[in-house]
Amino acid sequence: MHDAIAPTARVCLLDEEEAHRILIEWNRTGQAYDHTETVWGLIEKHAQAHPKQTAIIDGETQIDYERLTARASAIAGELVTRGAEPGSLVGVCMSRTWELVATLAGVLRAGCAYVPLDPAYPRERVHYMLEHARAAVAIVDGEKTAELCAGVPRLLRIDEVGESTPERMAGPSARDLAYVIYTSGSTGRPKGVAVEHRSVVAMTQSMRNLLDDEDLTGVLAAASVCFDPSVMEILGTLSLGGTVVLAENALALLELPSANRVRTAIMVPSAMQGLLAAG
Repeated sequence: MHDAIAPTARVCLLDEEEAHRILIEWNRTGQAYDHTETVWGLIEKHAQAHPKQTAIIDGETQIDYERLTARASAIAGELVTRGAEPGSLVGVCMSRTWELVATLAGVLRAGCAYVPLDPAYPRERVHYMLEHARAAVAIVDGEKTAELCAGVPRLLRIDEVGESTPERMAGPSARDLAYVIYTSGSTGRPKGVAVEHRSVVAMTQSMRNLLDDEDLTGVLAAASVCFDPSVMEILGTLSLGGTVVLAENALALLELPSANRVRTAIMVPSAMQGLLAAG
């Protein structure tokens, strides 16, 4: 009996073949990609090559890549005019429309990083996040969001941004921050997680390995921009030249005018179960 007893550290549950397959072969996940590329650079390249391709579907509205990048450039120019500098953190507190997507792209175009703020958040949480991030500017889309972001050095209402685009503007580099998303704060104060362009580009490469061109023709964007799955849904899709289909949440897919355009969705099992239950 005693011969069968051994410390767990000495017990191998895998034979040699299984260990090699699981620990070596399945972990060969390294990928080569351009470490100098940026999210904005990838979006802009696709826009130049395919300007009339649909970038965003927002209800009945379809926005092509040419319009998206033009609007993003106009927003970037206004940010610079308002004093935002490369590396500045910019709060974004807007409702879920194509203008929100253009604003995120515009912040990146200006060489800044966005800090997403949900208009449904309590005022105290928004104030804490903006103060903790030391946001230089906050972009809002109405009286409610402007009130939420009161106290930021500079407020920019999206309807104040014209259509003119700057002739020359320094863009971001791969090591610049792309965004800072705050945690839920369930174990204490919310913490800002800062992510660089190069990390998003690496994630985009992983998406490219998983999804083909057909999969990218309609990617459901249902996650809040305050949660990291939104980065894959929006920035990842646009970086790969796909089409973002906006929805308020995963279950809203049932009512979307463009539901038949959706080819790919990223969601938690409970949301998937809700869709299956609804047929």
